Amino acid sequence: LLNVFIYSDNETRIKRAVERYGISEKEAVKSIQQTDKYRASYYNMNSNKKWGMKESYHIMLDSGMLGIDGVVDILEKIYRDKTE
Repeated sequence: LLNVFIYSDNETRIKRAVERYGISEKEAVKSIQQTDKYRASYYNMNSNKKWGMKESYHIMLDSGMLGIDGVVDILEKIYRDKTE
């Protein structure tokens, strides 16, 4: 098991939501806030850890800096290194 937290700055998240889902910036902000609230609640309730805290994960990756493909490449490399 590898616990991974993928995060990004709000500007990148909003831009990605607007482009991907064709929604306004205002809608993107609201959607991101609701999703984060749901994720945190679910994670905190179903684990003995706190969502988003570095102590809860083996690795944290910034998709805003690395890009989605960069995150995938890193996780694929970790998987291959651990399974070979």
